[in-house]
Amino acid sequence: MRGKVLIAGIDGFIGFALAQNLVAHGFEVYGIDNLFKRKVATSITPIASVEDRVHALSIGFEVCDVTDWPHFLDVLRRVDPDAIVYLAHQPSAPYSMKDRDSCFETTFTNTIGPLNLVWALRELKMDVHVIVIGTLGEYAASNIPISEKGLEISYGPFKEVLPYPRRGISFYHDTKILGSLYLELACNCWGLTVTDVMQGVVFGILTEEINGKDELLFTRFSADELHGTYLNRLCAEAATKDVSLTVYGSGNQKRGFLPLRDSIQCLRLLLENPPKRGEYRLVNQLMEVYRLEDLARTVKRISMEEFGIFTKMKYYPNPRVEREDIDLYKVEKGILDSLGYKPSITLEEEIKNTIEICIKYRKRIPRKLLKPRTRWRA
Repeated sequence: MRGKVLIAGIDGFIGFALAQNLVAHGFEVYGIDNLFKRKVATSITPIASVEDRVHALSIGFEVCDVTDWPHFLDVLRRVDPDAIVYLAHQPSAPYSMKDRDSCFETTFTNTIGPLNLVWALRELKMDVHVIVIGTLGEYAASNIPISEKGLEISYGPFKEVLPYPRRGISFYHDTKILGSLYLELACNCWGLTVTDVMQGVVFGILTEEINGKDELLFTRFSADELHGTYLNRLCAEAATKDVSLTVYGSGNQKRGFLPLRDSIQCLRLLLENPPKRGEYRLVNQLMEVYRLEDLARTVKRISMEEFGIFTKMKYYPNPRVEREDIDLYKVEKGILDSLGYKPSITLEEEIKNTIEICIKYRKRIPRKLLKPRTRWRA
């Protein structure tokens, strides 16, 4: 499928990288964003102005907040896209737990935005494929494999296949669960066509288009405790040469991860292979599952072997309330595998690339913001 794609949240970490890739593969792209991240988050990589970004890609863009119903509705009417990639969320769990205002801001953005989306599609009678980024963190942590097809339950003589249980570990995760429920309901009631992507933790900064040499094309790269993802933060800590690698709790927590370049590859695959009309398609999106402590040890080893940087690991009391006793954490990803997804780079290669970029922009690393300060417990 080629055509016009509206990216809501185009100025973010994934959004701008995706826009570049879609343009390179022949899609027409129109983007909207409220530019919230430019106000609250730092970036290790230089970030070009919105005007320069738009000019570099020759795409359409306007500032729009998806919670602004009249404006968002008008954008959809005017742009009339063939597909929508919805990334317009507040994506940070720690930010949602920081204080009341941040929690309310997260809840408003992450629930009103998706509601505005489905009601706008209904009102405008738009027959488009919508891809929404969810999170693997929506699922309840357990030793039971996470299947896209649901969970077969037996109770006495009765058997039923039910959706895999959801249980968030932050207010952010709970808003994402609610968003998924909204999307599935809209598909069932109104015949909308939605792909809900349960994505793992994204790391790295390079893609096919972002080679690290042209600063105009860099996407956002945050590493602070509020807005940075785990592996990106480890790479930034290693690049400082004197900040220890942060491990929360025992480090036995397991998570699904994938490089930014593979996140983009998967999203394009899903765009090019939409579900059946009126279907709610749930997709698990990750490269592999890793223990957090193992990732820290891998960063420590690569820092020494490739860059001669000796780093220490420091274990902090876990600021989050989460299970650390899951021995088997398995996530099935049958849909993407069937569409031809193949990891494009190894974990070690991407860690090396990421540390290299962090070293290049070492002076921009927010050292004082790397360590955990936001705590889940009262």
